[in-house]
Amino acid sequence: MIPTILIVAVVLAIYFLSVGSQGKGSYTLSVAAITIIKREFGDLARQYETKFYPAAFLLGIIGRESQGVRSARGNSGEVGIFQIMPFHFPKSMSDKERIKDKTQFEIATGSVLSPYAIRLINAERFTERNLAAMYNGGPGGYRKTKPQSYGRDVERLTKVFD
Repeated sequence: MIPTILIVAVVLAIYFLSVGSQGKGSYTLSVAAITIIKREFGDLARQYETKFYPAAFLLGIIGRESQGVRSARGNSGEVGIFQIMPFHFPKSMSDKERIKDKTQFEIATGSVLSPYAIRLINAERFTERNLAAMYNGGPGGYRKTKPQSYGRDVERLTKVFD
């Protein structure tokens, strides 16, 4: 019989090796993470999708931002599955409320993606890659190298979630 601690160690090693790696323009998610993201967030993604950001694109951003971890926290204060910056939330909203799935979708699509999509459309620069780059790098993000790499990652993940 295999000791439980050994099984846990192997599973964790596989998880950390497969969840993602940045560099050389590649980013991957494990099959388990993809399955969990589809199951946990697929219905909400379909509810909040538009012609500018379909459900698969929203799931791609979740995959790239948090690997589907609801309680994810970034180094700059980002929270939740979409890694939303605190200034996008109402000041009175608690941390517990900020990481709720519906709140994350409402803020990500209404306060962040929609205005960015409109800017790109007006500038005749709209692509899903540019929208993802802007989500990552801010209003000028689609012009920068690192956010464009992020945009390519989301583009690849979108195909996986399609």
